[in-house]
Amino acid sequence: MTNDGRDALIDAAATEYFQARERGERIDREEFLRKYSAIADDLSAVFSGGDLLDDVLPSVQAATPSDSPPVSLGDLEFGEEIGRGGMGVVYRAMQASLRREVAVKRIHLSDATAPQDVERFRFEARAAAKLSHPNILPVLTFVETPDEVMMVMPFIAGGDLRQRLESGPLPPRSAAGIVIDVARGVAHAHAHGIIHRDIKPGNIILCDDGRAVVADFGLARSLDVDSGLTHTGQVLGTPSFMAPEQACSGAVGPAADVYALGATLYALVVGKPPFQADSPIATMQLVCDHTPVRPRLLNPHVPADLDAVIMKCLGKSPDERYASAAELADDLQRFLDGAPVRAEPPSLWRRVQIAFGQRRNREGFEHWSGPLVRIGALVFVVHLLLEIAAAFSTGWLVPRLAGRGVILLMLAKWLYEWRGELGPLNPFERSVWSLWSGYLLALPFADVGLAAIDRSRGEAASVECLLAGVGFIATGGFSWGGCYIAGFLFLLLSIPFWFVSTGADLAFGAFWLLTLAVISTYGASSEERDTTAAEVHR
Repeated sequence: MTNDGRDALIDAAATEYFQARERGERIDREEFLRKYSAIADDLSAVFSGGDLLDDVLPSVQAATPSDSPPVSLGDLEFGEEIGRGGMGVVYRAMQASLRREVAVKRIHLSDATAPQDVERFRFEARAAAKLSHPNILPVLTFVETPDEVMMVMPFIAGGDLRQRLESGPLPPRSAAGIVIDVARGVAHAHAHGIIHRDIKPGNIILCDDGRAVVADFGLARSLDVDSGLTHTGQVLGTPSFMAPEQACSGAVGPAADVYALGATLYALVVGKPPFQADSPIATMQLVCDHTPVRPRLLNPHVPADLDAVIMKCLGKSPDERYASAAELADDLQRFLDGAPVRAEPPSLWRRVQIAFGQRRNREGFEHWSGPLVRIGALVFVVHLLLEIAAAFSTGWLVPRLAGRGVILLMLAKWLYEWRGELGPLNPFERSVWSLWSGYLLALPFADVGLAAIDRSRGEAASVECLLAGVGFIATGGFSWGGCYIAGFLFLLLSIPFWFVSTGADLAFGAFWLLTLAVISTYGASSEERDTTAAEVHR
């Protein structure tokens, strides 16, 4: 199977999993394995860093459409189903002893129910029960029988924000007020050592008195104690609202909830989350590699101060965000009060830093660190030989065309030996192939044209530098932002080459080798930093 085919199959399986988890539908484990038998190992790594069957699928099986509650249990009289998800089904019920309506979240226990799901359900109840705050949906009681595990909560008829967004974006001030409430609740949870990890419009409920409360601590994690419910590297949450560190490595801290609050506020004022793609895997890749479009560009009614607050929440690094959910709530209150907010739009210098530091299409690039140095060495050796040849001959065109041929033949040989194919294997490589194939094809035509009008070897090297500069600047748009700098330096290097031929080929080859070595080293070190960050957060 080609890499393109494998990636497409992983995306399809991921989409099926996340959609089933949201709907609470059963996925038969054996049928799922048969359907995706070719990528079982990949799915295990993507979803849990552990055993796909024992950890991921039972979470979906915990809530099944066929499960129906008893008519009554104790003093609970069950009514209609009002919601479902990966961690249970929620029913409207009447608590007869107190004559009040309640919501009951329930898992029906069976042989297919994984112990991790039951323990996570208990942890959700304990996490919510230890928190007493007007902006957190409380747990009234927890019921566990041999056949049932249930959590009883107040019934709120207002619905969640996801339903409210179906009518379109909210007015900016209303959205800010809602997120202030949620941020206060989240700050209370953080103060008690609980990270929510799944803040999104669907987990925020609007009360009749206008309050917003955060619900569903099913993916919550304690800062103080390792519950054992999350494997190393496991990615949990909703992709469109995940922080970059959460989507890229599974590492989470309070800053991930601050990001999710900003992503929720973004969705409330724009009508859609900061990142949304055709599949969960593609969405997480956008979260990791791209900067969101500013809300004001999508909705001009968003005030500049609120835009600045949202973008501060969505900083790629936790250090760029608010230090706490409480600080976010305070700044949003300043916005509502008409006072200057603490968040400021990034300076021009910071925007340049962000542009140069971005790493796009990491997965497509990760296997190229070694080959890039090899390619750089090949370019250097060929241009060193061209420099030597120039000392013995005044004609530069034939040696130059021969050098181009050697580079093309060696590249073809290495690629075929390494991958078994000459062409691109994924969308990232297709972009690289298109751009740099055009560069390699343009060079001999430029050489012939310059020789025809009797231009010097230095002038040919200058044109070669100009074409390389344009190539690296274009590459920066879909790869590492540092390629912009490399492209600019190649453009600068073309100026002296136009006037001085001696040493031009040697300098050009050396700069190619240096550039590809830096790109290769940066790719390797960035991967190491991501791994280290993940371990620190765990």
